[in-house]
Amino acid sequence: MNNTEQTPETGAGQSMPPATPNTPPLNRREFRQAAESPIYDTKKTFAALIGVSVRSIEKMLAEQRIPAIRMSRKIVRIPRAEALDHLRRNYTINAR
Repeated sequence: MNNTEQTPETGAGQSMPPATPNTPPLNRREFRQAAESPIYDTKKTFAALIGVSVRSIEKMLAEQRIPAIRMSRKIVRIPRAEALDHLRRNYTINAR
């Protein structure tokens, strides 16, 4: 079967790229683009990222100490890069 034959997955005449078992690593430009693409975290994942409880994140959101996107009353997404940048600029970490 060549790559342009009809298959149930692709439909008539659509070209299907050859499958590669190992994808090559990203080059610098691709890595930079991936790093610049926005990542939105849930309260739970952002709390784990910075090492605090989910309740602490909820308190920060209520006090508007970190930026967030409210999709509904219960669904909140935190833009990772913006929130981390905001925390770095406005707060210091007291390591013990």
